[in-house]
Amino acid sequence: SDLGGQPISVDSTGAGNLHLVAEVNIAQQPILDTLNGLFAAPQNYYINIHTNVNGGGAIRAQLQNTDRMTFQMNLLPSNETPPVTGFAGSAPSAVGIHTMRNADGTVAAGAVVFDANPRFPAGSQITAMHIHDGPAGQAGPITIDSRLAMFPVLAAGSGSGNIYRITTANTPAAIKTLNDIVLNPENHYLNIHTADHGSGAARSQLAAANIARPNVTFAETAVLDPSRTALAPGSLASIFGSNLAKAAADLSGFSGLTSLPPSLNGASVTIDGVNAPVIYVSPGQLNIQVPVRIAQGPHPLVATNSNGAGAAFMVTIADAAPVIFYDTVGGLVIKNSDYSLVRPANPATAGDVLIVYVTGLGVTVPPLSTGLLVPTDTFYDTVPVTATVGGQSAGVLYSIASPGFAGLYQVAIQIPLGSAGGNQPLALSIGNAASNRVNIAIQ
Repeated sequence: SDLGGQPISVDSTGAGNLHLVAEVNIAQQPILDTLNGLFAAPQNYYINIHTNVNGGGAIRAQLQNTDRMTFQMNLLPSNETPPVTGFAGSAPSAVGIHTMRNADGTVAAGAVVFDANPRFPAGSQITAMHIHDGPAGQAGPITIDSRLAMFPVLAAGSGSGNIYRITTANTPAAIKTLNDIVLNPENHYLNIHTADHGSGAARSQLAAANIARPNVTFAETAVLDPSRTALAPGSLASIFGSNLAKAAADLSGFSGLTSLPPSLNGASVTIDGVNAPVIYVSPGQLNIQVPVRIAQGPHPLVATNSNGAGAAFMVTIADAAPVIFYDTVGGLVIKNSDYSLVRPANPATAGDVLIVYVTGLGVTVPPLSTGLLVPTDTFYDTVPVTATVGGQSAGVLYSIASPGFAGLYQVAIQIPLGSAGGNQPLALSIGNAASNRVNIAIQ
């Protein structure tokens, strides 16, 4: 963000806002490598600010991934409290919230992106834009300021334009608001102020009012094969229904995670009363890990959102329920030699050792705790697994819980000599439980 030799002074408070845009010269390989590295491993890069007193750098922070939630809305004068009359305007807008999370899933810090498109009368002077706490019909305090007041915008010509602002939410009040937005976005609103309407010209809640509890309609393994509804202890599962969460989120905002969070955005799940940690939440889908210590048989699954718990949905737990991950091309299987994905353009050959990714292999030795990301310093073996490729028995070198993950397993197999070429079916078995059959390309 080279300031071009033009230092920026701050006022007597020492506070201010820097919003700089830098063009990336992708013709320079070191710059391109850095840009790619920001996506692959942001923790290996840092931002710092230099001052005239501290030329080598005054403050610094490593970069970190965040999650992202987007709330779409249309600000209207009629939504203000009291409603604004005699002002024909609207502002289709989006608020993007990027958060970093604590280990329990709560918001530790965040940034808010305001993207408003006012359609106001020509000559309207827009003076401020804020997020407030308060349900529909009530005026509430400002908790997240877009800092637009520092740069008033005059809607020229037709009165239409775009306001794009980014601000950090790092005050206690702002973080408290972010933690409630992910639970109950309907209790917060965005409004735009003008010179003629200082208390607010147009407003919208971040989301419509919602008092519904979760309604679970289906559960299956996370491989998303609807025929595979039996779940194994420690396996990955996907839950479907409505009102499962009010805002979608995944694990992108967590740094240094060692265990899955018990809940996210107010969404949580229990099976037979035991917490099933979450990986992804949204209004229509939850991805979870089945508790490790749970007995075989039917058990009630209960989903909870910020409004409360829904009705129980019965799921079946089996000692093992192996399911191989796959896509529209075939099984998600990699070559042990170079970790490349086996595809028709990159087929395996007889004798190759392949790594098969699967869930549902059950408990391990030594045992793992529910939600724990598998440590990398110990092998956590499953009970014995058998494999076939093209109908022939394939050697199994090992079957373990996949290091660095929870609920994911990897099985190393060797392609039998004399295997036929083309797409051949691969299947695994553990005890009497057989997996799905997926195709892999063999040369």
